[in-house]
Amino acid sequence: MDSSRLEALGAPVLSSEDALDVDRSLAPPISDLTLAEFDIVATAKHICRGFRRVALQFPDELLPHAEAVFEALKSAVVESWSAAEPVAELFVLADTTFDGFQVDFVSAQHLGADMLVHYGPADLQAHGPMEVRFVFCRQSIDASALAAAYAVSFEPEQR
Repeated sequence: MDSSRLEALGAPVLSSEDALDVDRSLAPPISDLTLAEFDIVATAKHICRGFRRVALQFPDELLPHAEAVFEALKSAVVESWSAAEPVAELFVLADTTFDGFQVDFVSAQHLGADMLVHYGPADLQAHGPMEVRFVFCRQSIDASALAAAYAVSFEPEQR
């Protein structure tokens, strides 16, 4: 069903191609990322502070990395875990109805998570019922492309 029909039925629009969306063409392709960019060790240490069930949320463009990140993070958590209790359980949220920037507290709560790790660009205004660790993935930015996009997007008096 197309979005105009959904809107006519009163259904909410969950994502858009709004002009305020981030221009992803300024960064290298996501497929060029390696595990080093996913902050595995620091995230594992954060989880080992006592969290029991941890949801991992990836935007659509990072989903191809989900399995490798999951496996690396799981190994790092097992290595760092010091409690006598069972090691924290990790799982990947597979609900892609969110636009990738929004933290999916609802899905995480339905699965009993007490922490959520959100990968990629995010809405930092998110407030919810559980702790969130944001992992933005380290990427280089083409400064000249950024400057050109900025110059085109804003009038001189707004810069």
